[in-house]
Amino acid sequence: MFEKSVFSNLRKVRDDARRVMNLAFNDKGRSVDKLHDKLEELNHAWSQVESARSKMDSEWDIIQRLKNSSDTVWREYRKQQENYSREIDYAKSQQEYYHQESQRLFQRSRDAYNFGDKSRAPYYSQQAKVARSKRDDWANEVGRLISNSKSLPKPNNSISYSSHDSARQDYLYRKGQHAKIKSEYDAIKSEHAENLRRFNQYREEFFKAKKAVDDYREKAKKESENRRKEDSRQRDRMIEIGREAIRLVIAKPDLLWKYYTSDWEEQHIDSDCKVMVRSSYSKKFNKRTIEIMVIDKTGGVRDGRHWHSGYDEYGNEIFGHWKNKTGVENVRR
Repeated sequence: MFEKSVFSNLRKVRDDARRVMNLAFNDKGRSVDKLHDKLEELNHAWSQVESARSKMDSEWDIIQRLKNSSDTVWREYRKQQENYSREIDYAKSQQEYYHQESQRLFQRSRDAYNFGDKSRAPYYSQQAKVARSKRDDWANEVGRLISNSKSLPKPNNSISYSSHDSARQDYLYRKGQHAKIKSEYDAIKSEHAENLRRFNQYREEFFKAKKAVDDYREKAKKESENRRKEDSRQRDRMIEIGREAIRLVIAKPDLLWKYYTSDWEEQHIDSDCKVMVRSSYSKKFNKRTIEIMVIDKTGGVRDGRHWHSGYDEYGNEIFGHWKNKTGVENVRR
């Protein structure tokens, strides 16, 4: 049976569930917006990381090219130094050779002059002077080669790493910023997952509460339809009882004049209905009428179902209406 208080409580539970679900939906929407904004920030931070890394790699490539160029210059420089070193070693060996040769020839000149053929002494002396001259020439060559070797421009061994170091520091900073934003993004993602879980939970609770309201309404609707059918069936039955009662009154004139009073009198009682009869004058129809009241014994005239009809003295129906707890329904005029 439909109870308004039960239905009101079910609706209150449903409305409370809808309110909580809407709040959870708003929380979910806000976390989605926050997640979207943080994802854009994260992608922007990653693009800065890639840009900084590209710049750092570019600076490193420049350093490598400078190092390769410097290595080439140094190889050429060492090659020239090695050539000078070989030439100097050769010139020194020649200088030493002619030095020893001049010493030997001077000794032979002295020996020839002191112990041998003195006429050979000038010859050896002249040969010694020639050897000494060549020794001096080679000594000059050694000096020249050493001077040339020392005068070779030494490659610049200085390569600046400052640009690369600056780019590397910027890269590490951008990477740290990205890691920080990634941590914030993960926190918001977890928050959104929790909001989504809560929303799904509250939505399920709302649908359960809504189903309870709908089921109760449908049940009440079916009960109301059953009551309406029962009222209709009982109405038709009570109308037929009322018409049977007027036929009995009309069929017996003594009964007809008996009921020409203004008081209700009970005619007979059915198993679940009773019939009341009275006579009255209808100003509306300007004639005397016989009224029939068929009353459902489950309630009185005010609360129960009843059929109230009026007839003229010939049994013609003048009016009729049916009343139940929902109101009055005019059936005949």
